[in-house]
Amino acid sequence: MHHRARQQSLAGHGRRSSACRWGALLLGLGTLLAAPSSPLAAEGAATAGVRLHQVIRVHLPDGPSGPQSAVHRSAFIADFGSREGVQVGSVFDANAGADLVAVLRVKQVWRDSAALALVTLVDKPDRAAPQPLPVGTGLRPKLVSLESIQFAEGQPDLSLGMRDRLYDITRFVRAYPEAPLLIEGYTDDQGNAAENLRLSAARARVVLDLLHEVYRVPTGQMRAVGRGEAEPVAANATEAGRQLNRRVELTLVSVLPDTQAAASGARGRKGQGAGGSARR
Repeated sequence: MHHRARQQSLAGHGRRSSACRWGALLLGLGTLLAAPSSPLAAEGAATAGVRLHQVIRVHLPDGPSGPQSAVHRSAFIADFGSREGVQVGSVFDANAGADLVAVLRVKQVWRDSAALALVTLVDKPDRAAPQPLPVGTGLRPKLVSLESIQFAEGQPDLSLGMRDRLYDITRFVRAYPEAPLLIEGYTDDQGNAAENLRLSAARARVVLDLLHEVYRVPTGQMRAVGRGEAEPVAANATEAGRQLNRRVELTLVSVLPDTQAAASGARGRKGQGAGGSARR
């Protein structure tokens, strides 16, 4: 009798152990199937709940009448930098909850942080505090210039280096799904102006397609436009200058401009152009 009871007990334990093993296996398989297919996809799964970039430190210099007189010389250190592609001169809205409390401009950038200066103080969240904005103030793009993407002569194709660089820039863009991303393509002034306009549009479209297909930025958030030879950032008289002008600029904005009118304006300024048909 005792022997039979022991056998039944062992059999029951074996069934429970087998069930546990199968349950663990199925749970692991379910986790594997539910897991994102890439590190960037894993980031995307968490992006929906991620906080905004924010002020992480405030420097309030002394003024002749105390700290309050130096409010407009305050420096606000944010938790983004050159790694995310943010450029000097970029403008952010500062928010306390849903309320706009200030407008800030980036005045210096390091790899992992940036210093912003006060442009306008709309409302001081804590009137008793000496600093105009507290640590933790959220930052939203108003007009944020990101790192330009360079192209080879006459080509709309991205280099591997530029594709890798877009990875970090995209992480910043994905933190603000409500902010439109303007993608503007440019060329140097070599060759036919109409061909250059088409090439600049192709460059912008290549970047948009990559951001959507590889990095999963929604197409509805982005607008691609070609500017052709307009708005050079360097002199076209040298190869170094022409290289800087063969670019795509990325800008996070609060409202998209009328890109169709802007493109038509660029076309009208240059007309068909003169010279050879080589595209730049």
